[in-house]
Amino acid sequence: NPAPPASWFQPTTQSADGLWHLRDPALFARSANIDAVPFYLDRMDGAQGEVPAGGTTRIDFRNKHMEYALTWFGLAVTLFGVWLVFSLPKRE
Repeated sequence: NPAPPASWFQPTTQSADGLWHLRDPALFARSANIDAVPFYLDRMDGAQGEVPAGGTTRIDFRNKHMEYALTWFGLAVTLFGVWLVFSLPKRE
């Protein structure tokens, strides 16, 4: 499986620190200077309570950052509007 593409909201991988934000076996092998196959194995099933639990790997994560950003921006604009209405001097 190819590594998922990086996005705006994903930090860069810092292999010198051993901190990885993408699952990329080929990159792991290159950084460790070893020969490895460019894929990984996931355990599909196992006994209840066994560690690591099988079948828990998510390949595709939802990315709703833009929705969250627009929601909070909209709430901020609304709050500013409410503040503006109550802070203006009353006209008679």
